[in-house]
Amino acid sequence: MHATVRQDLILGLTLTAFFCMVYFVLIPLGIEVPHSHDPGQLSPAAYPSWIALAGLGASLLLTANTILKHLRLRCAAPPASLDKAGPRSWGALMHTLLAFGLLFLFYFFIDDVGMVLGSFILYAAFARLCGERNWLRLLLTDCILTAALYVFFVRIAAVPVPLGILQSFL
Repeated sequence: MHATVRQDLILGLTLTAFFCMVYFVLIPLGIEVPHSHDPGQLSPAAYPSWIALAGLGASLLLTANTILKHLRLRCAAPPASLDKAGPRSWGALMHTLLAFGLLFLFYFFIDDVGMVLGSFILYAAFARLCGERNWLRLLLTDCILTAALYVFFVRIAAVPVPLGILQSFL
């Protein structure tokens, strides 16, 4: 199996497991639906569930695409020309696990740090993890994404978000 195909397969399966855990475990445990909830309105778990399902669908598509790519390569090339998976596959796995670790930290400390500052830090960490080295582009993109996230949830969707230490400023 090619090293890149193995990396994509590991990534797809890890993301699938993560999004299944988010959708089936973390969202039901972490988001409470009040007893006085109007059934005509969206549930507080609606947006996180949609995001988790979109991530689950994307990870399943990545896994299926990787399997198809592996089958095409297996039929097209002789077995001697296939690369052995080296330390890069472990590097991809470690990057994926580090990304999940960052998401878990964000989940557990969102009330203390707040969504705005936490998202800013999380986006910057993900950009660095993905290889972004241009600090100006990183901070500019980070500010735009965090502002868009805040405007969407607070102004458009009218969903209360934890502001943490920025409560007095926003």
